[in-house]
Amino acid sequence: MTPKQQILLTKLQQQPEFSALSLSELTQIANRMQFQNYQRGELLFEQGMPRKWFYFVMSGLVRLFHRNVDGLERFYAFRHRGGVLPLVGMLTNNDYAYVAEASTTVEVAAIPMSCYEQIVRANPAGLANLVRSMGAVIDLTENELQLMVTNNAKERLRQAIWFVAQQIGEPDSKQQRVRINYPIAITEWAQISATSRETASQVLQKLKQQGQITYERKYLTILDADLAVELSS
Repeated sequence: MTPKQQILLTKLQQQPEFSALSLSELTQIANRMQFQNYQRGELLFEQGMPRKWFYFVMSGLVRLFHRNVDGLERFYAFRHRGGVLPLVGMLTNNDYAYVAEASTTVEVAAIPMSCYEQIVRANPAGLANLVRSMGAVIDLTENELQLMVTNNAKERLRQAIWFVAQQIGEPDSKQQRVRINYPIAITEWAQISATSRETASQVLQKLKQQGQITYERKYLTILDADLAVELSS
């Protein structure tokens, strides 16, 4: 096992999807994994492709979205360091249910799906952890749908900011604010909230004026101590 694989193995032991696996099982996974790099805009996988790999994000930001029959994209979620994908369809589907695109430069550890699923099926505690992780994704998606069911475009963007912060926001040391440490352009905020770029720009500017956020060079910080405490708990 290479030093890089040994470092990653230690990180995997801290992740719910791997923490219940034995050292022997984790070693099997580490020996089969591949390190892959993607540039912004490159696809890790496409919707409908055979589900061959289970990815652990080591660095960078991955955007997940679903493409309908008309080719229109609907934002699904973000994954950043320490995140895994896909969780939707694990153990059941043969194909990827959505598209995974690198939003920044991304490095992942790619594990053969057959290897991971075979090991986790034989480990009751590992399987239980995986099911809990899958359930958390479902809960998050349901919360998103509930929050975004409104005809008010401005409120949709406000809720979209909250939703993204739940996934990739990081509280500061004093737990007074939550920073999204990845650049997200106004056009992306518009897409996430299913609104126009003009409306997204206006709402972001208004939230800045009200002292609720800062948004500079595509980096957004939520000035909300309650949310910071919630995310750090």
